[in-house]
Amino acid sequence: MKLLKILLILQFIMLASCGYKAINNKYNYTFKIIDYKLVGNSTINKKLEKNILRFSENDNASRFFEIEIFSELNKNATSKDSSGNDLSYEIKIIVNLNIKENNVLLDKTKIQKKVNYNTLVSKFELKQYENLLINDLSEQINLEINNYLAIIE
Repeated sequence: MKLLKILLILQFIMLASCGYKAINNKYNYTFKIIDYKLVGNSTINKKLEKNILRFSENDNASRFFEIEIFSELNKNATSKDSSGNDLSYEIKIIVNLNIKENNVLLDKTKIQKKVNYNTLVSKFELKQYENLLINDLSEQINLEINNYLAIIE
């Protein structure tokens, strides 16, 4: 019984000091976004703005960026059945990013994410699923923007 307690305590100590650290934490980034401009699709821009606002309060910043984001959302039918009904779709989000530091254009980049999916019987469920896909693609773009700003020279 005493050995079991000792093993449990040792196991707890080993797990508690495993060195886990969050990768996508705003405190790991050394930049601050001091100004931003969002143009394009309002749904995507709302999701991108949440991410931008996280970095407008970074007190550990050594670099200060102004960014312009131009977003675009395209939804296209990729296949149809013999009666002309849509069977599958593609959602594509395109974000053009202009990065400035001290009013000097540092870089321009284009981030593009897309996903293909099949139609659903219920139009309500299809719309909900599309919203979920747009949210996921926007989160992927947010991560890519964060990582891009972290390594820009």
